[in-house]
Amino acid sequence: MKFSKYIQSGALAAVLFALVSCEPEIDLNSATSGGVDFSKYVALGDSYAAGFSDGAVFLEAQENSYPAIIARQLKMVGLSGEFKQPLMPAGNGLSSNPDFGKQQLALIDGSLLPSFLPVGDNVNQSVALQGPFQNLGVPGARSFHLSLPQYGVLNPFYQRFCSNPGAVSILDEAKAQQPTFFSMWIGGNDVLGYALDGGADTPGSEITTPEIFETSVRQVIDGLRSTNANVKGVIGNIPDLSVAPYFNFIQSQVAGTAITADQADLLNGYYGLLTFNLGLSEAQINELKGKGYYPIFAEGTGNKIVIKVPVTEDNPLGFRTLKSNEKVLLSAAAEGQFTTELAFLPKDDKYVLDSDELQAIETARVAYNAILEDVTADYDLAFADIETFVEPFLDGETIDGVNYSPTFVQGNLFSLDGIHLTQRGYAFFANEYIKAINQHYNSNIPAADYSQLPTVYFPK
Repeated sequence: MKFSKYIQSGALAAVLFALVSCEPEIDLNSATSGGVDFSKYVALGDSYAAGFSDGAVFLEAQENSYPAIIARQLKMVGLSGEFKQPLMPAGNGLSSNPDFGKQQLALIDGSLLPSFLPVGDNVNQSVALQGPFQNLGVPGARSFHLSLPQYGVLNPFYQRFCSNPGAVSILDEAKAQQPTFFSMWIGGNDVLGYALDGGADTPGSEITTPEIFETSVRQVIDGLRSTNANVKGVIGNIPDLSVAPYFNFIQSQVAGTAITADQADLLNGYYGLLTFNLGLSEAQINELKGKGYYPIFAEGTGNKIVIKVPVTEDNPLGFRTLKSNEKVLLSAAAEGQFTTELAFLPKDDKYVLDSDELQAIETARVAYNAILEDVTADYDLAFADIETFVEPFLDGETIDGVNYSPTFVQGNLFSLDGIHLTQRGYAFFANEYIKAINQHYNSNIPAADYSQLPTVYFPK
């Protein structure tokens, strides 16, 4: 089993999942607005709105961000003028690590793996004078960041296009344009920071409380309505974040890794030495094995990952085997934790989301979604039920001869960072928003053609 040290998360953003859709049967010659004024459209959100893909913001992915795709379709029903985005210069773009740009697949130690390219040229140069921008998606943004004036000096992705860093919020940028229609997808990062931190709850990665989340979302809508009382819009909810490849690839790789009888003996001996000083009886060891605390290794595949845990009266070992529903972060591979020699040694908590941490994420997500549904009803906005939409496709779905699934690299939906979508994935996302707009406002906006947009680039 070989993992590259160059695999990195590359993500300050939001979360995700498989988004697949058959094309709605809409007559391209009868596109109608349903009476909605689409003439000035702005998009608010996080890295998904920004078109973040393959671990970075770069030109080609920005051009096919889901707001850009929606804007192209809205041109048929009244959108006027250019839909401006804070585009990067041509090249590798900028990741969350200032030394790197986007990822590409490369042959490393005999394996085809994602590898970061150097950061692009002039990626931090301000483009504010080219504004105002209608795509206001900012990688890393949480719900409460949208109305935070200081965010323009805290986040380099926003700083490069903010009209007055430190004094103007993302919401202020939107309000100044007096939009007639808006889209928003926010909330992924309100739990994703905690997830990417392995549930460590360090300062800045805490889960946003539902109370703050609701206040923040309503503040955005009220702010937009303060400049145009008749503004219409669409908001999407948040699917299960844990289905993203970033949280599943390691487990699948380790489970399929075969070890020899000699390697199994060495591992069993190693864990025997770790517990020798505890003075455990054979009966106590057998009890710990039965509870899944004490790892047992055997020749072949199917051996379990071991994680570090606090010592308790029930488990005096300080480690246990990973449960079937728990997750190992892709960042563990980036930091060399899953080389052949280290794969089955105990892993630190920062690389793992355990059952309690996953439940905390899920509890918050469910609360956010209830809030988003209530908010869209209260303000009479379109509601894109992304959560329900994705569920049937998590096991894979073939459309026009192409299979779409959450499988890392080969699933066609998720990009090489394991969290963000491919450009075609963003088209599916856009089409679900368009579907929600059509249903709520009785409009007839054609779905975008996703067939020519790229998925993962494979080297020739």
